[in-house]
Amino acid sequence: MITQGKWTVIDRMGKAFGVRTESGFLCFMREISKYTGQNERYERELKENADNACLIAASKDLLEACKSTVAQIGVVLKAIKEKPEYVETILMAVTGQSLEAIDKATN
Repeated sequence: MITQGKWTVIDRMGKAFGVRTESGFLCFMREISKYTGQNERYERELKENADNACLIAASKDLLEACKSTVAQIGVVLKAIKEKPEYVETILMAVTGQSLEAIDKATN
């Protein structure tokens, strides 16, 4: 069973600290160590950590979007056969949830 509620990235002092719901933390992000002369590595790993936190926080939405898209494929194929002039509108309606989840995962 997937943890219910909104999954949110928690930042502390400008760094991704973890992902939590209203009921508590789902996970904590790894601590990035800073060493003299390794600023480039440090900044890259901070960004990777933040990106991973966003992906984890969006994973429930991504899963739901995938399930929804798969469930609608038959309906979409039938609609496209019946009204080919509406292909773009039909596809945008089906992919809207997926696009929102992707945006959450990557921003």
